[in-house]
Formats: sequence, structure tokens, C-alpha cells
Amino acid sequence: TQVLEVVAECLMTQFETGTKAAAVDLVLVYQSLKQPAPVSQVLTKLLEGSEDDKLLGFQLCFDLVDSGDQAFVTTVASGLTDKDQATRVLTGGFSSELALSFLHKSSH
Repeated sequence: TQVLEVVAECLMTQFETGTKAAAVDLVLVYQSLKQPAPVSQVLTKLLEGSEDDKLLGFQLCFDLVDSGDQAFVTTVASGLTDKDQATRVLTGGFSSELALSFLHKSSH
């Protein structure tokens, strides 16, 4: 746990100084530490950033959903303010809509 906390500190420093790619590892480390609040903060920063940052933020939302830890994901979603689309992705509504749309298009 202490090693992961040190890694998280280093990654957060990289993330805050402009290395947005550190966000992927940062989210994974905080998820391993079972700390949803910093994940919400990272996602919020990404979703408020450039177009590429927003896309990365949404990809991380989908990755979190795929992780299978719904309690963690729900807590992350509750920490996002004014980020309706990201909250929809995290709480399952958007993923379900995408799956249904894919199935509908595939059947034609």
C-alpha cells in the first residue's frame, strides 16, 4: 500500500504538470488503493480540458465501468459535479444504450 501511495504521488505530480498520459496509470493506482475521490478529481480535470483530454476522460470512465467494481464506480460518479455525460457512462446508462444500438445495427 505504501508503495502504491508513493507511485500515486509521483503520477499526480506528472499529471498536474501537464503529462495527461499519467492519468491512465493514476486512475489504476487510486483504484487499487480504493480511493475514489482522487479518481473523481482526475476525471474532472480531464473533462474540463482540451478535446483530447475530454476523450481520455471518457475512455477512463468506460475503463472504470469495465473493471467491474460497481461500488467504486458509483462513488467516483457521485464525486463528479456538472459532468452529466461522464456520470451516465459510469452509472451504466450510456454503455447499455451503446450495446443496444450496436445490436440493432448488427441485426440489419
